[in-house]
Amino acid sequence: MFCFGPLPGERAVARIAQRKPSYAVAELVRLVEASPERADPFCPVFGTCGGCQVQHLAYDAQLRWKRDVVRNALRRIGGLDANVEETTASPLPRAYRNKMSLVVEHREERPVVGFYRARSHDVVPIDACPIVDEGLNAYIGAF
Repeated sequence: MFCFGPLPGERAVARIAQRKPSYAVAELVRLVEASPERADPFCPVFGTCGGCQVQHLAYDAQLRWKRDVVRNALRRIGGLDANVEETTASPLPRAYRNKMSLVVEHREERPVVGFYRARSHDVVPIDACPIVDEGLNAYIGAF
């Protein structure tokens, strides 16, 4: 089952929203027990925008999580029991991205610039993106 919101080790109540032949997609109803590694997301549209997935996980825990994702994929898909080295921390955990794909939605009043909402084509309006380089953020307002 896939459910956005709960972190590894957390307990939550979720409601199944879609059933597929080999998996289900659920929506978080309520968090029962939070992880000590849970963090406050620094983006105002986190959880709405379809971009960042783990901003609510402390950065050092994100690095361990990413390593586990690679190790599990190699095991599950490739049948390999590979030694995966620790994830290298970025010197810039924010404002590091040098590319973004904005979406423009033409509304009656004026166009709206943003990113797609998770699993949809609805546009989430943004003024800036905290993971994008400052120079690129300046262009968002210019649109």
